[in-house]
Amino acid sequence: MRIARLGPGLAALALILAAVLRLYDLEHNPPGLYQDEASTGVDAYSIWNTGKDRAGERWPIIARSYGDYPFATYRYLTAPVVGLLGVTPGHERLMAGVLSFILVLALVFVLRRAFGPATALGALLGAAICPTWIHLARYGSEQILLPTTLMLAVAMFETGKQAGRRGWLWGGAIALGMSAFSYHAAKVLLPLWTLGYLVYFWPTLKALWPSEKRHVFGPLAIVMAFVIPSIMIAMTPEGNARARDAAAFFKLPASELASNIASLYALSWSPDRLFFSGPGYVTLAPPGIGMWAWSDLPLILLGLVAIARSLRGHPGRRLAVFFFYWFLIGPIPYALGYERDSITRLVGWFPAPQAIAGLGFGWLMVSTRLSRTRPYWVAGIVTVWLASSAWIVNRILVHYPKVAERQWQYEISGALKCGREYALSQQERPQIIVSTSFTNGLTFAQFWYADLPPLPDGRPAFVMAQRTELNKREIFVAPSSVEQLKTADMVCTIKWYGSDPPSLMSHVYAPK
Repeated sequence: MRIARLGPGLAALALILAAVLRLYDLEHNPPGLYQDEASTGVDAYSIWNTGKDRAGERWPIIARSYGDYPFATYRYLTAPVVGLLGVTPGHERLMAGVLSFILVLALVFVLRRAFGPATALGALLGAAICPTWIHLARYGSEQILLPTTLMLAVAMFETGKQAGRRGWLWGGAIALGMSAFSYHAAKVLLPLWTLGYLVYFWPTLKALWPSEKRHVFGPLAIVMAFVIPSIMIAMTPEGNARARDAAAFFKLPASELASNIASLYALSWSPDRLFFSGPGYVTLAPPGIGMWAWSDLPLILLGLVAIARSLRGHPGRRLAVFFFYWFLIGPIPYALGYERDSITRLVGWFPAPQAIAGLGFGWLMVSTRLSRTRPYWVAGIVTVWLASSAWIVNRILVHYPKVAERQWQYEISGALKCGREYALSQQERPQIIVSTSFTNGLTFAQFWYADLPPLPDGRPAFVMAQRTELNKREIFVAPSSVEQLKTADMVCTIKWYGSDPPSLMSHVYAPK
């Protein structure tokens, strides 16, 4: 079976799947809106309009959010989207989906350049349908920035190796520097990753040194201009807040640290978790589905064989070894935490497993040992990939929105959205009273009502308060835990259909 016949159609299908799984129906899937997304969207909209986040910080480098102080980079990237298109869940999540698709393209570009189309296709098959990668692409948070900036740096550095294209080395330095302001896990992963990449890239630096020193010193200066401030920020109480809350060093006695690190690192490699059941935490990954696709397993095993034995003498072997190094260090940020289900710290692991899967597919297509059985191998892998793709599409695009509403705080988003629509449908727009009983209700209200102007009489579009009775020009948005108003009409009910019978989660009242 020739890759020239198999490749184009399969690659086109994989690219379409990659785009659809990352960008389709972001407005409603994941259902509702998670509180971190609400905070990010409000900050982005505020930065676009005022240059300040919702805490009043002008041009923030880190955002206060809920006291975990994430880097503000994703907020700046999202600011023009929500500023121009409006503050909605889909618009807040759009940049994550786009960044994830860019990550796919960067990985394919690097592997095609170094190893050829077969390896690039194998990596594309895995990257296109990797469940956890897709899920984090649909979650409007800064996490996807970490692997994307790292992979973009590799793509640009590889391009900059060519004489006459040295400017790409400077672009790679910017991408690598930006990774320092991507996600908290970069504080652990980035130093290890950079050390490994320097070892791989050392021959290129030596070749540049005699006559093109500016292309060494310039990119280095750019990287340090990013990294040094990020280190200084990480040493502040705000920059260290997330580590104090999540790192095992701050939560466990010294006698338990080594065993905890080893346990979580080993858990990262659990075959059941990776390929079948997943982490079991519904907001971090679709339930009942592995972190990686089934079809990755045989290709990763073949890729490891290729790195160990079959790529000796290949000009790209050093890059393959670097991806293997990335493969090994990827779980370390997760292992240094203490929460077993917090797999977002594994986001920096991508795209190393998919790169190794690509190496396995590339070796399969050229191995003389498998020449007689190659058609059967390829047919089997493609069949498994197609079946895996169908399963993942169903679990992510069809099944997931039906089972995850509660975990994505749909009760408040659904009610606030209904309150907005009802208020705008009235000839005289009422003031929206948002119950203070909602968790983080103010942030959600700021998200859903960001663009509502004050009422004609000068009152704000919404206020946070409680009500037992309503004035004629008010509506009340409340969770089901608040006692129902006897003197008002319930104009909207948000129910959880995962129970039998469906249970009331929240509601909207209007005067009778």
